[in-house]
Amino acid sequence: MMRSGSPSLRSERGATATIVVVLMAFVFMGFAAISVDVGRGMIERRELQNGADAGALALAASCAKGACETIADLQGLVDANATDNSHEVTSICGTGVPGDPCPPGSIPEFTECPPIPDTFAGLPFVEVNTSTPSDALINNLFGSAAGASSTRVAACARAAWGQVGRSIPTLPIVFAECDWVKATIDGFAPSPPYDPPPGTSSTLLPQISPGKVTAIYAHLDSSEKPTEDNATKCLASNNPGKFYSGGFGWVQTCEKQGYPSPLCDGVSKSDTCTAVFDATGTILIGDNGASAPKGCKKDELSNYLGTQVWVPIMTKVNVDSQGKATGYVVDGVSAFFLAGYNDIPSAQPKTKAVYGGSPCGKGDCLWGWFTGPVVPTGTIGTGSTPRGPTVVVPAG
Repeated sequence: MMRSGSPSLRSERGATATIVVVLMAFVFMGFAAISVDVGRGMIERRELQNGADAGALALAASCAKGACETIADLQGLVDANATDNSHEVTSICGTGVPGDPCPPGSIPEFTECPPIPDTFAGLPFVEVNTSTPSDALINNLFGSAAGASSTRVAACARAAWGQVGRSIPTLPIVFAECDWVKATIDGFAPSPPYDPPPGTSSTLLPQISPGKVTAIYAHLDSSEKPTEDNATKCLASNNPGKFYSGGFGWVQTCEKQGYPSPLCDGVSKSDTCTAVFDATGTILIGDNGASAPKGCKKDELSNYLGTQVWVPIMTKVNVDSQGKATGYVVDGVSAFFLAGYNDIPSAQPKTKAVYGGSPCGKGDCLWGWFTGPVVPTGTIGTGSTPRGPTVVVPAG
């Protein structure tokens, strides 16, 4: 009988331990190879997804403007999201894109777009599919031992577009519908950038049709009468010979509503001259008087000069027994390039412009032109009157 402590038994135990160590080393090496393969695949897919997202937004924006881009147009944008500058746009489809309609999508297929969410039903949309080029497949460390030496990764993104449902943080004003109709009867002015760029009140106007440059005066209360200098002449629909309050009116800022509030959630407390608007019949409680709101009384108003501001269009002014505006019923959100303002009480300075050629006369006046931009910000909505801007957003 061999003793447990004999040299032969200790030798066998040592050999077994060596075999275990060797086997474990192979196992760990396998896990390491798998980890490398999975990690490289995840990085590749993230880059492909970024490229597909960027491509879908760009394609949707071009289609919204009336001329959809092609695969060749999108290729450079997709490549820019690749570490090796080499990803492939395999297909595009959607509203306005020549060719077959987009497939229905399937959630189990990781590389396909899922079915379009109900919130985007009926809206125009596009899809962009990207993948690893056939000549740049990912080499697998572990997969090569299993007969899969390389991998091709793919991704899909979708974007939709439509009219504004909720504005981005913007200037706390509303414009009367009659002013909007008069100023946009022949369409919208082009969106910035402009040549020359915004400067001072001596800077020449860019190539904007003179008929589109408009002055909008502060709205009137019941004690005032419209004149050429202090208000545009908006005729009441129920009495064509009688004017009603047109022009612009101030509304509550996010600062006055408090933080957080349903509309202003996410707005910085430092943005004191800021409001956010819904476009579907929301009643906005106005700040009484012609003065700018408290948060807009320093240089905050002038900070909006030379930019496109989002403006809800009011169809009705709610007033109290004293004729003071208490709120505005709105229908749609438009975009207005703010080129200057004139004689705004409490603003600092009271009059300022980034271009010459102000059409303002006497009185509180904002001037500029309405635009119809296509922008990748804001939210899409339905049920209100389209007022020019188009919002492009990811759609599932």
